[in-house]
Order: sequence, then C-alpha cells, then structure tokens
Amino acid sequence: MRSLRILATDEEGTLQRTIFEFSRRNIPIGRLMYSHEKDSVTMHIGVERDEDVNRVLKHLNRIYGVRDVSILENEEVREKW
Repeated sequence: MRSLRILATDEEGTLQRTIFEFSRRNIPIGRLMYSHEKDSVTMHIGVERDEDVNRVLKHLNRIYGVRDVSILENEEVREKW
C-alpha cells in the first residue's frame, strides 16, 4: 500500500473535493488519516495499487486549497503517526 500525504489549507470543502477525486476514478481508499493544525490540515490517504496513485496524483494538485501532495512509503507514515 502506498500513502499520499496531502497538505492543504483549512478551508471548507478541501477534504470533500480530495475524496471526490478518488471516487470519481473508482480508486478505493484503504486508509484515511486526518490532522488539523492552526490554519492547515494534513491528510494521509492509503491506496492499494501504485498505478492508482499515479492516476490521481496530478488531479489532487489542481484542487483549490491543496498546497502539496507527496507519495510516502508505509514506514514513513507509521513513524509520523
């Protein structure tokens, strides 16, 4: 499983638009972790297949409010949470 780390502003609708990009492409979300800090949010979304990560990556960067999207290995996610 690969994880995407998405850093975004704390604006209403950013999480919903992010999840919509996955459902729009029929990509199942294996895990979703969300944390809130002052004026920003961090989302970790686990995806089963590497090709699914590549299919959704460029679309996540286009969402209003998303600052950065990066791909993490599972070990990196466990260390941070």
